[in-house]
Amino acid sequence: CGCQRDMTHGSRSALTLSVVTQTPAVIFRSWSPEREAKGIAGEFDLGEMKEDVDYYFPPSGLTRTVLPFLRWAFDRQELEEAVWVSLNRDAPRNARLGSIRLRFVAVESSLAPGYGELKESLWLLFHDVPNPDEEMERIWEECLGDYHGVNRALAEAVEEVEREVDPDVYYVHDFQLTPLASKLRVLKPKLFRWHIPFTETSLRYERVCNPLVELINQYDAVVVSTRRYSENMRRAGVSVPTHVLYPYLDRSQYREPDPL
Repeated sequence: CGCQRDMTHGSRSALTLSVVTQTPAVIFRSWSPEREAKGIAGEFDLGEMKEDVDYYFPPSGLTRTVLPFLRWAFDRQELEEAVWVSLNRDAPRNARLGSIRLRFVAVESSLAPGYGELKESLWLLFHDVPNPDEEMERIWEECLGDYHGVNRALAEAVEEVEREVDPDVYYVHDFQLTPLASKLRVLKPKLFRWHIPFTETSLRYERVCNPLVELINQYDAVVVSTRRYSENMRRAGVSVPTHVLYPYLDRSQYREPDPL
């Protein structure tokens, strides 16, 4: 009708949000560039595909929290638009899942081994099972460039979203994307959700922890799951505001626990 929709929640306008993750919202069972050539305006509507036949939702804790959160925010009219940017080589560049626009990023395959080895080392460190010191030093020296390379590719995609969609806020998820804010030239607020533990053990590995803290401080705020993780971040040198909030869960997806 030519009228602009006025989506408000109380006195607040609904937001345009860009979510950035390593894990994609969906994984396609088979994909080829020839299929993308048949897309309408370069965007594939998953509503016209069959779940578990053409695509499936990855068994990731992140997907099981982010996707329900976005749907909840749309239902409450907190969001006007959402663009989810993630890694996914075997996917169309653009797709749509209901109200959520999906932007998939294919990085150079040469970056994958080093990126994977460094992020695995970080996961072990922050779960209190670190690699031996010499091994951790080797990984940090040999793989750091690939780790930053993957984040640089995602940053380029995010800046495309900035030009095309003009989001109000960027919501970046988990330790794999810690460097992302340092590579972005956008001035919008950048919120970082750290999903894994931030334990006392990690504080002893200053060679790794200190550079990560510098990268975390490039965000405008950080969200963690427990007060202890927030306190440890402060001890490590994180200076931006930290907030303690448990990840969103759609309780309808879970049954009540059996009585003891």
